[in-house]
Amino acid sequence: MNRQNIDAAIDNYQKALAKDENAVFAANNLAWLYAEYGKGNMDEAVRLAQGAVQANPGVPSFSDTLGWVYYKKVCTARLLNN
Repeated sequence: MNRQNIDAAIDNYQKALAKDENAVFAANNLAWLYAEYGKGNMDEAVRLAQGAVQANPGVPSFSDTLGWVYYKKVCTARLLNN
């Protein structure tokens, strides 16, 4: 994915969430983009991913995103503390 596509995807997911705060697929995907590409606040990524899992606990991809966000948040914190 190139930088323009990432930025456009983030913008579109943010717009979707502004229209419907219960858009769990947008929340999940935005959280993943924030974590994967460092394009946003990791606390916000955790909040978005947790919300998606809480709304749909049976969706494995949402749990996967939440785990990935937690992992990336810990890695980022360790790098900043060293």
